[in-house]
Amino acid sequence: MLHSSVPRPQRGNSRYHAVLLAAGTIALLCAASVSVSSQNALSRNISRRNVIKSSPLAWATSTAALTLIKKNAAAADLSVTKYDTVSLFGRIATSSCYGKIANRATCQIDGENLMGRLLKGSSSISKEQLKENIRDLQFEWPLKPYGQEKENKVKTVILNKPAELSEWKEAARRKNLGDPFYLNASGREKLNKAISTEELTDDAVDALFKILSSDGKSIRADDISRLSGMDWYAFSDLLGSP
Repeated sequence: MLHSSVPRPQRGNSRYHAVLLAAGTIALLCAASVSVSSQNALSRNISRRNVIKSSPLAWATSTAALTLIKKNAAAADLSVTKYDTVSLFGRIATSSCYGKIANRATCQIDGENLMGRLLKGSSSISKEQLKENIRDLQFEWPLKPYGQEKENKVKTVILNKPAELSEWKEAARRKNLGDPFYLNASGREKLNKAISTEELTDDAVDALFKILSSDGKSIRADDISRLSGMDWYAFSDLLGSP
């Protein structure tokens, strides 16, 4: 009688393989569960402004972003109002706006441009110099970015909506400009010039300095470069503006 050359499976080995298969399946399910939980946690931290804990999504994995997030806590105890934030951003940002140019308004921060305007040829500046140099910058009211996706943000200039409209109206009232219509270019220019003559509050300057300064004593070109590309939403979230 001929016997098959194929060995018969042993019961012990079968049980061993079954245990391995079950263990592998459990491991895969656990990994998937952790992944889903992480994604859910991340989603909960993403605000309507497309930021994670005060950091733009595009910066979420960069060293600069992590540094700024930590520095944000240092500025949080200062009374930085919405108007303080508007006053800062309207001076340090430019009219460059997602490939277009805003009319009598600011939209994004240009790192290289800001380095030249703040450092003025120096390798570093102190907090006192920062306040003095920012004071010399012309102010233009910030635009509110349109949407979260890049294809929507390019419409920001076309829609021409001011950030913090209630603050705009209050500022116009304080400057005795009545209730100007924002889309009226001449009214917008009058308010921009009036705000340019104002002094920035110490809290506003202190907050910006604490966020940017790497050594707590001065601000250098590398510090300023971290702001490059930021729009109104990203900057106001970074500064902890209410």
